[in-house]
Amino acid sequence: MKSQRRLIDLWEITPGELNWFIGAGGKTTTINRIAAELNYCKTIITTTTAILKPETIPHRVAFINSYQALYNQIAKYSQASNSKASTFRSDKPGSSTSKPSNPGFCTSKPNTPGSSTSNPGALVLASAQKQHPLNTLKGEKLTGIKPEWLTEVVKEFPDFYYLIEADGAANRPIKVPADHEPVLPEAIDNLFLLQGLSSFTRAYNKNIDKRIMHRAELFMNNNKKQDISKKLSLSSYRMLFSPRYWGYNRFKSARQIRFILTQTNSGILGFSQSLVEHLFKEYIKLNNLKSITAVNYRKEPEVIYHIDREEYLNSGYTKLKRY
Repeated sequence: MKSQRRLIDLWEITPGELNWFIGAGGKTTTINRIAAELNYCKTIITTTTAILKPETIPHRVAFINSYQALYNQIAKYSQASNSKASTFRSDKPGSSTSKPSNPGFCTSKPNTPGSSTSNPGALVLASAQKQHPLNTLKGEKLTGIKPEWLTEVVKEFPDFYYLIEADGAANRPIKVPADHEPVLPEAIDNLFLLQGLSSFTRAYNKNIDKRIMHRAELFMNNNKKQDISKKLSLSSYRMLFSPRYWGYNRFKSARQIRFILTQTNSGILGFSQSLVEHLFKEYIKLNNLKSITAVNYRKEPEVIYHIDREEYLNSGYTKLKRY
């Protein structure tokens, strides 16, 4: 068994870049796991659509209605995260740097009493707050801000980690987007496309419908001539990552793309491995596709399978890592 690696290392999460999360099946959970690995330090979480108000992570919510308000809130957050809190733990014992070459995290936990450093936790940005539209779910929703504001403010505050949920899925594990989705800027740093595998365990080879797929009617209408699309299968999962749905120009505009399969469990390891390999061989022609990862956040290690593009090509198309 391989030793566990942090998600921020596998996915090269670094300060000063905008990380956009789209798709279904674990966007919020993935963002929260990344924030935890960063010790919630100098971490900005926001959305361009809507997200559940965080309840389990140390944070402060700031409501903004203009670019100037956004700038002011991050400036305030920057002051709260004083220079001492900017010391990051590096890979080498006893070493630290204020601007690491590799992602790290503050040496103090959020709001630790008596600590010599200041870590106020994550800053969560939203435009407003409203009740969750699904009565079956508790909590409140935070509505999004304009993506263009984020592409500008990151230039002013490049020392922070930006984690942005840019898509909605109505609590379904898989989805295809409508024409107005996802809500992204024209230029994208890092694009993370997620799809969940929990639907596979309960609906394999069963008809696809709105109980397991958000926008199921769009998926079915676009594939009327393909009988395989009516069933949940390896082929239908492959189609969920296709630029045909997510936009060829959008994929081209991203500096790098990473596919993530969430909710992998011991009962579908074989399917997960086949799907990871199948996706990489299918979409290796996308030069900015950097990796594909299968994860299960309820288990250790949480990373189950991982293929890195560079390692994959250099190894003669055989470098699938099992953790």
